[in-house]
Amino acid sequence: MTNDLIGNRVAAWQNTIFTPGGFTPQGRGGAWGRVCPRHSPFGVFRGQVTHGGARFGLYLDNQYPRGLDRYAAGEWCDKAGGGRERCGGYLRDARSCDWFRSDGTDNGVVNIIEVCAPTIVLRTHQSKARKPCPSSADRAREAAVELSYRAVH
Repeated sequence: MTNDLIGNRVAAWQNTIFTPGGFTPQGRGGAWGRVCPRHSPFGVFRGQVTHGGARFGLYLDNQYPRGLDRYAAGEWCDKAGGGRERCGGYLRDARSCDWFRSDGTDNGVVNIIEVCAPTIVLRTHQSKARKPCPSSADRAREAAVELSYRAVH
C-alpha cells in the first residue's frame, strides 16, 4: 500500500480508490511473509479526483500503518535457499508489523492524505471547500519554510 498516488482521475468504478489491506495480510506469491500490506504506510497521496463511483470514492479498508523495518530500494539480502537477491521494500524484520516496538512504545505512524476540492457539486447543491488545493509552487514554498524552521529551532 506504499504506492504514491498523485493526480489520478477515476470515474464510474465501484470503489474508485480502494486499498484492501486485510485481503492478503501477509502478501501474495513471492512476497508472501515478506510484506504486511495492512500495516504498510501510505506513500504520497495528493490530487486525487474521483466521481461517479457506485459506492465509495476513497475506501481505506483495514489499513493500520506502522513503522515497518524494510529494505531500501536496491538493497540486497540473503535468499532462504542460498544466494542473494534484491529485497527493496521487503521486511527486514517481520516483528515491525506488530502493534508495539520491542521497547513497548507504539509502532503506529501517522500518514497524511491530502484532501482538497475547489468545488464540490452534489446534485443541485454547490458548495465551496474551505481551502483550495495548493499548487506545486505553494507546496514547494511551504516545504522550504518548514525546512528553514527546523534548521533554526
